[in-house]
Amino acid sequence: MDTQISFLSEGGTGTSVHDLSIEVDDLDSALARVKEAGILIE
Repeated sequence: MDTQISFLSEGGTGTSVHDLSIEVDDLDSALARVKEAGILIE
C-alpha cells in the first residue's frame, strides 16, 4: 500500500490547515490496520 504523509503550515491565502495529512490508497484497509494496532484517531 502506498502512503503519502504531508506536513503543512498554512493553506492558500493564510487558510488554517491540519497539522498532519496522511493519504492512503485503500482507506478501509488502513483503518482496519490502525484499529487492530489500537491507535487512537482523533
